[in-house]
Amino acid sequence: MSTKPDIEAIRDRLTAAVTASGRTVADIEAAAGLKRDGLRDFLARRKSGLTLVDARAVAAVLAISLEWLAGAGVVSS
Repeated sequence: MSTKPDIEAIRDRLTAAVTASGRTVADIEAAAGLKRDGLRDFLARRKSGLTLVDARAVAAVLAISLEWLAGAGVVSS
């Protein structure tokens, strides 16, 4: 059993969460304290991953759990 996260599933879930939030990616990056285009580059496949710190910050801004982001069924943090 692999413990490596499914990056495409994470991108899909983040895209869905961003859309559902009604916020721009730039707004989410700023609120999460990410460098400009850090999340945008990940979602556009120009960046292969997010650090755990960045993923946690984005999840907090979007009110989603890291577990849901990684593939579990839980939506809220």
